Amino acid sequence: MEKWKTLKEVEREYNISANTLRWHINKKNIPEEYILKIGKTWVIDINWVKEHYQKRIN
Repeated sequence: MEKWKTLKEVEREYNISANTLRWHINKKNIPEEYILKIGKTWVIDINWVKEHYQKRIN
């Protein structure tokens, strides 16, 4: 399983929007070891997301 996902991928799978995650990243509410910026794209450690948010029910 992948360790890193883009914010949009996380938004599709978990009950959190990409914009909210970006806001938390900019406010430094997410520890730096769990986020990476590749070009203009933010990626986040999926294990951190699993600990803090629930999966979407489809």
